[in-house]
Amino acid sequence: MSFQRRKVLIRPDDILAQKWSIAVIDEGFTPFPKRLLRCLDRIFGESQGVNELRVILTLVDYRRPNLTRDPSLDYLAFVSGLSKDKFLQIMCNLREQNLIEFRGSDAAIHYDLTRFMEKVESLTNDDGTA
Repeated sequence: MSFQRRKVLIRPDDILAQKWSIAVIDEGFTPFPKRLLRCLDRIFGESQGVNELRVILTLVDYRRPNLTRDPSLDYLAFVSGLSKDKFLQIMCNLREQNLIEFRGSDAAIHYDLTRFMEKVESLTNDDGTA
């Protein structure tokens, strides 16, 4: 059975387009509750992949238009349900995987998810193979 991908119209000024790239969400979007984010490991067990997903979703969640300040590491760790040290360790792992970039201090971390978005786009070809 073959499925056709249906594209959803996303405007560049849409809040979702500020959090994700348009190419990543053009097939639709699934909301992910912050409470679930904080307890993923207690439901599915702790694994590197689950923790990396927690960090990525936390970083995406903080993105919004007209940010006046970068988030603190404490805030990001809280939202993710991870300790501050664990959150930073996973961010470093994601940087080593060439998926994210970040700089700054514990009080204000500036991050870039461009390469992560590009990876998602490249793995979900328009030919329906992924």
